[in-house]
Amino acid sequence: MQRAKSPKVWLTLVAILILASFLGVSAWRNSSPPCDQMGQGHGVIDSIEQTFGFAQIKLYTPGAPPIHPGISRDHTIVRTDWTTHFFRQHGTNCRSAQPASFSDLAEGQSIAAWSKDLRNNNSYPGTFNALDVVIIMPTTQ
Repeated sequence: MQRAKSPKVWLTLVAILILASFLGVSAWRNSSPPCDQMGQGHGVIDSIEQTFGFAQIKLYTPGAPPIHPGISRDHTIVRTDWTTHFFRQHGTNCRSAQPASFSDLAEGQSIAAWSKDLRNNNSYPGTFNALDVVIIMPTTQ
């Protein structure tokens, strides 16, 4: 019984409870697409560069002239990591978006992405760390 009164035991239990509640909120957060927010980046995937646990998704707008002549057509770089949530949306109804994964991404797909810190840096192309990425699937007639 002496051990149960130890501050180390209680601090460990509190830390476990905090971690469990954080993971529970993250799991709940992951189940709902970010429909009510305005995305910080959208476009068509030009390329995906993946390294261990991280990826850079380069986006462009089809038919848009390059902002700077002689420079890549990519206008946004979306960085993802293990905390980024992925969704798949069919048509224009974001509320019907279903959970997806990084492996569902492919060049030529349209996506919308939301920044973790709600900003896009002042570089060209604009770069940000994504909290959510929605793959917008074309509607079939």
